[in-house]
Amino acid sequence: MDIWRMERPCKIPNSPWKAKLLNRHGFEPGRYRLEAVLHGQKIFTFGGGAPDFCAEFNEVLVFNISERKFEHCPTIPDSNFGFPLGRKCHSLVQLDDDVYIIGGCRDNLEQQLQHPHHQLITKQQLLNDVWRFNLNNLKWKKLQTNLPIPVYFHSSTLTKDGCVYVFGGCVDEDPLSQTRVNCLQKFWLKPPSLRYFASNALIENMEINQKRRIFNNFDIKLSDSEALISAIFKASVAA
Repeated sequence: MDIWRMERPCKIPNSPWKAKLLNRHGFEPGRYRLEAVLHGQKIFTFGGGAPDFCAEFNEVLVFNISERKFEHCPTIPDSNFGFPLGRKCHSLVQLDDDVYIIGGCRDNLEQQLQHPHHQLITKQQLLNDVWRFNLNNLKWKKLQTNLPIPVYFHSSTLTKDGCVYVFGGCVDEDPLSQTRVNCLQKFWLKPPSLRYFASNALIENMEINQKRRIFNNFDIKLSDSEALISAIFKASVAA
């Protein structure tokens, strides 16, 4: 696995970007479909794999930027559920010093498929669980939340109000098929505020064009009902 930094002199207009390899010493096997976050001077990597392996979570591979080397950091398991299953093609969102691992897949070595003109193909084990990992104490916690539909190769994003939206992904155990979906799933990382519900009530009574004018022109958090009311007033005046 290699780590590159893209550099460009800010004082020179239109100067080209330069790629600089950071980890010249040491070697780590390459991984496909991992997730990574920056925390201080360290890059935490989560999961990923190759055709012959899937990274486990009893440790995380961390790149120390200042020392320009990889570190294997042991993690602390959930007191009831242990470690998450190793996986790839999952998604990740970050809230403060916590990251959340969502869904993904791993090779199901106990089940194989026979394809015409192909050798035996290992089926994918689809995952729908959600795990929290603290970047400071390196401890895992399994959330009670599960995705209604297990997916991999999906995308996730976190709203300012603490709601995670999971879009798309694959739902087929056959790795050669990879049936894609366009479903939207969501769950909350923290309880929504009463202001959020008040804003939702306002939005439900708006016409579609009014919604477009507001949300295309204003950066609004739904828990900030005062900002929403102000945006509604400004949009009405502009119209």
